[in-house]
Amino acid sequence: CQQPSLGLDQAGTVWIMETSLVVRFSPDSQIVQSVRVAPDSYEPDKWNDPTSWPTAMAFDGTTAVLARRNTNSLTRVDSSLSVSQVPAPADVAGASSIVVADGHLFVLGTPGTLLVLGLDGRLQAQRSVEATGLSIGPDGGAILWRADGSAVKIDGSGSAAGAVSIPGATQAAVAGGRFATDWKGRFWSPAHITTSDS
Repeated sequence: CQQPSLGLDQAGTVWIMETSLVVRFSPDSQIVQSVRVAPDSYEPDKWNDPTSWPTAMAFDGTTAVLARRNTNSLTRVDSSLSVSQVPAPADVAGASSIVVADGHLFVLGTPGTLLVLGLDGRLQAQRSVEATGLSIGPDGGAILWRADGSAVKIDGSGSAAGAVSIPGATQAAVAGGRFATDWKGRFWSPAHITTSDS
C-alpha cells in the first residue's frame, strides 16, 4: 500500500488510512476494526489505473472524512464504520490535505487551490495558495503551512488571519508536509537516516 496516514478523532480513537482500507483502533477497548473504502478492483501495482484510493483524512467529531483520488465526493466513515458519500467540487478529488475546523472543511486540493466547504460538501470559498499542508492549530482553528516553513491561521473565507509559529519546527520538516506537533515545544517529523561503513 501507499504510505499510511494516521490520525486521532475527538474521542481519542486512532484511525489509519491506507490504500484501500480505513482501520479504527480504540485504545480503551483494544478493538481493531476496518472497512474497505477503495473499489474491490483496485490493484496497487497499477499506478496509472483510474480507480480511487484515499489521499487525505480529517475528523468531524468521531467521523473520519476522506478525500479520494478520482472521486468528486467526500467519503465519511462514522464510528460504526458505516460509509457514505457527500458530493463535493471536483478539486477535492485527490486532495493532499484536509482539516475540519470552525464548522468548515478546509481542503488543499489541486496544486495551488484551497477550498473551504461546508460540512455538507458545498463550496463556500476558493483561493489560490502556495502551501504544503493543513493542520489544526492549538485553538482548534485551521492552519495553512507554506513551503518556506511559515504558517498562517486561516478563517472561514480562506483568508490569512495571522502568522503562526511552531515550537521546535524546522523549515525542511514543515516544507515536507508530514509532521505533528503538540504546540508546546514537541515536534515530530519523519527522517531518513543513512549509515556508512567508513
